[in-house]
Amino acid sequence: MDNPENPEEKKKMFHAIGCGILSRKGKLPDALHELEKQMIEEAMVRSGGNQRMASEILGITERMLGYRLKLYNLGPEK
Repeated sequence: MDNPENPEEKKKMFHAIGCGILSRKGKLPDALHELEKQMIEEAMVRSGGNQRMASEILGITERMLGYRLKLYNLGPEK
């Protein structure tokens, strides 16, 4: 049975977990942007497109949400 307190076992576990994440997402800034975009998309869906409600779900200001909607090209079609 594996001992999670053993430093070598921890190293193996973190290596296995980390390799999967890194191989899928690439660099940290890219992964963070992708996560932020997904969270904004989900909040917009859950709020029915209401930016005020979506910003409250995300814990950011409406202004910040508006900026990020433009940044990720997630705003309403014009």
